[in-house]
Amino acid sequence: MKAVTTMTLKYFAVRAMMALITVWLVLTLMYLSLHLSQWLVWSRGEAFADFASRVWSLYVEHMKGILTRWDWGRTKDGLDAWEVLLMYAPNTLWFNFLAFAIYIPLSIVLGLLAGAFRGRIFDKLITFPMHVFSSVPNFIWYFFFILFFGYTLYWFPIVRPPESAGFFETIKFWVLPIAALSLLPLSKYSLLVRAEYAETRDADYNLLLRTKGLTRWQMFYRHRLKHCVAPVLPEVAPTFVFVFASSFLLEQMGYLYGASALLMDALIKQLPARHIDIDINMAVLIVTFYVVIGLLVTIAVDMLYVLVEPRMRLGSKKTEIDAG
Repeated sequence: MKAVTTMTLKYFAVRAMMALITVWLVLTLMYLSLHLSQWLVWSRGEAFADFASRVWSLYVEHMKGILTRWDWGRTKDGLDAWEVLLMYAPNTLWFNFLAFAIYIPLSIVLGLLAGAFRGRIFDKLITFPMHVFSSVPNFIWYFFFILFFGYTLYWFPIVRPPESAGFFETIKFWVLPIAALSLLPLSKYSLLVRAEYAETRDADYNLLLRTKGLTRWQMFYRHRLKHCVAPVLPEVAPTFVFVFASSFLLEQMGYLYGASALLMDALIKQLPARHIDIDINMAVLIVTFYVVIGLLVTIAVDMLYVLVEPRMRLGSKKTEIDAG
């Protein structure tokens, strides 16, 4: 047991180190490439060698500021980039993690119900909509929700209400974007859990469990549920990262005023002469923010492996389950 724990801790230490390297690489590539793109437009005869030397000095000072003072620099408007992000990032995090907290448990429940009634009408009532939801992009669903539930039925507000409107109106505003964001992962996980439960229900070891005197509930809670959820865990992290990235477009469509709005303003700020003036410090910070959230969720999902199956060995050449 001690060897397994040591292996798991070593695995997470390596994952954390790799995550830090990934963040540094993304930050570096973004910082240098954005400066290069600006130089290609605004070089005004500056030699590339002089540009490279100047940008390298700026990069070193930028990294020193982050590592020593947590200073991500100033925006084009002279504001502290980190403080500006803190104003907008909660909307993005609230939007994505509330959807995550809804579609994960709901998909498990629907998948288990569909698997329990496999082949019956109740199963078809669940699986058919899931196939439809998975075949249409979330921004199309959001556009349809806005037209039907917003402009036609007036059930939900399309524009975010002011704070004076109250808690209930604010919650109503978030229903449509969260529903649109949740449909794709909801359908994917529901179908996965359904398939796993159907296979687990027909497994040969159920006869052994019955001979041991386990009730149906004990068989479900102690064995079937764990065997259904464990194979789904590898899909959680990549799906969340995909959904987190795709929420960028939904934020723009719904004027949710999250980090996506900051990134668009930082990257696409067109001047009267049709030249692009990039807010480099702000853009680098927001892209790094998206990458860090994705990496943290990935590591957190890996930790769930140990909770769902304590005998799981993480960090070996091949992930195994300790037979002891």
